[in-house]
Amino acid sequence: MDERLLGSPVFRDFASEEVVRFLECAEARSVRMEKGGQMSGGQTLGVLLSGSLCMTRYDAFGNRFLLENIEAGEVFGLAAALTGAPAGEFCLLACSACELVLLDPGKFLGGCDCCCLSHRKLYFNLMRMLAEKNLCMIRKQYHMAQRTLRRKLASFLSEQSGLAHSRRFSVRMDRQELADYLGVDRSALCAELSRMKKEGLLDYHRHDFCLKDTLLEDTFEI
Repeated sequence: MDERLLGSPVFRDFASEEVVRFLECAEARSVRMEKGGQMSGGQTLGVLLSGSLCMTRYDAFGNRFLLENIEAGEVFGLAAALTGAPAGEFCLLACSACELVLLDPGKFLGGCDCCCLSHRKLYFNLMRMLAEKNLCMIRKQYHMAQRTLRRKLASFLSEQSGLAHSRRFSVRMDRQELADYLGVDRSALCAELSRMKKEGLLDYHRHDFCLKDTLLEDTFEI
């Protein structure tokens, strides 16, 4: 068993022996993905050991929308596995080289004779994870509901500052991923960030940002 699995929230409060039994029951298998690789997200359940994934969806015109960023230790495909979403509902895109552990959804979620007591802890962890994902989606909807690009950026960056408890913080997404997340054009997003920097509202270098007092004070007045 890979020790990194013990750090995943799905196995919170689990002993290593319990995790081993779950992996055997769910027919776990290790997979590697190169940067830029894709796989269907429907009915794909697993744990990301290293790297980062993006859950994405394409519309009929080929436009990509970023639904969720998945980092090392996180579980992916849980909602789709529980609801039986079709295979083409979304796809998983490797933002960097990744190591994954894929699990059989039915066997992992359905319970078994050898792990019945442990499944109580599993179900509690899954409910907590789904609640956390729901909060993330609510935050995203709030950002996207802002009427201008500047307000979308101000809302998102202010939230990130609050989560980091600092005016200086790093954003996990690159510019294209951030544009997809907010549902805006990448060129327009970069241009707006540049204007906000020139106006003294913020400073940034690649993934690192620093918010100024004026942005924090005027977030909802922009």
